[in-house]
Amino acid sequence: LVSSSFLITILIFLKVRKDEKKGKETRKRRMSFTSANMAMGCMPEKAKLSDPIINILITFENPPKEDDLIPLVETLFEYDRLSQVPKGRPGFTDWRLESVGDIDPKRMIRSVNVVCETKEEWAEVIQQQHVERSSIRKEDLPWWEFLLLINDRDND
Repeated sequence: LVSSSFLITILIFLKVRKDEKKGKETRKRRMSFTSANMAMGCMPEKAKLSDPIINILITFENPPKEDDLIPLVETLFEYDRLSQVPKGRPGFTDWRLESVGDIDPKRMIRSVNVVCETKEEWAEVIQQQHVERSSIRKEDLPWWEFLLLINDRDND
């Protein structure tokens, strides 16, 4: 189990990294081959498979609230790759990250109440959320989010 201090550690690490990069010249560049393939979708339609998504699952004894995650989201927005949206043409090498303007950090946090008692039920919920998220790529939001799965099994 991970405590809220884990989130604070992440925030401090990202802040230090950002401060190290201050003053260094940044330049616009094309996305890498792998990133572009993930952005345009690397599975053929006939495969009927969802595109790859990187997931990280952290469990908490006392989970953070949505408002607790806002400072972390704001820190992540300081990085181009986490505050912009991939744009380009499928099959071409012109993929790049484009700014979508100011984003309300709350739009990057989603909560879902679930009732799970077994590992199998958790696996099913996670797969369902993976399929739901992979089918929705919003043009006005970066392609990541914090998803809080709140287990309501004790509230039944």
